[in-house]
Amino acid sequence: MASISLDIQSQLPRAIKWTDAHTKQLAFSVSQALNATSKGLRQLPGSNQRSILKDLQRLSQRQLDRPKAATATGWFATTANKRNLEVLIAPKNKPWDRARYLVGNVKGGSRPLKGYDRVFASRGELPAGSRLVPTRNVKRDRYGNPRRALVSKLIQGTALPPGTRGAVFVGKPPNSSKPFGVYQTRARGQLRAMFIAKPDTNYPAPLRNLPRYAAARANQTFGPYLRKMLDINVRNQLAGK
Repeated sequence: MASISLDIQSQLPRAIKWTDAHTKQLAFSVSQALNATSKGLRQLPGSNQRSILKDLQRLSQRQLDRPKAATATGWFATTANKRNLEVLIAPKNKPWDRARYLVGNVKGGSRPLKGYDRVFASRGELPAGSRLVPTRNVKRDRYGNPRRALVSKLIQGTALPPGTRGAVFVGKPPNSSKPFGVYQTRARGQLRAMFIAKPDTNYPAPLRNLPRYAAARANQTFGPYLRKMLDINVRNQLAGK
């Protein structure tokens, strides 16, 4: 992801008399503004819906192909404090790491190897680093991924005697122009392509504008949040709260 730097000096209120109370409350107010901008702050109603995290979730839901809820909402933000005026926004890594998928959709490039890529490669002969692309014969779930039950059945089929119905062959069919892939044996020994091995699978970057949107949101909301929280914190200090 990209780094976003904010000019605090330019966002400070100008039409006021600066006091020691403002100086004392500045770092705390900056931390609150950073947190409100990144993920929302209870003291600023509506800031959650206008936060960078919400923007990332909305953009992921809109731009990705049928993303799972855990993927579209797979971002988190650390919490700034007056001693550490910095927030890190990144893909969640619990209970599973979203970075391999989300960062790829920001930067584009090759799809990371999936679990079944590795399993099938260990059960036959595929070119090193191959990505297996499902054919139209592979049933998908509502997110467009190969159904797990089918993948498991195909993996189990690699242990069946070659040529028997349901047996799965991994590699390049002999005496054939068929490409490397995963094939299931059907009636009369016919092979049906389930996955085709590709040397690389370059994907577009549907989230490529995500850093730009995040920067725009930060520049839009940080200043007003900072001035608002500084005013509140100074008044609370003077009131002895």
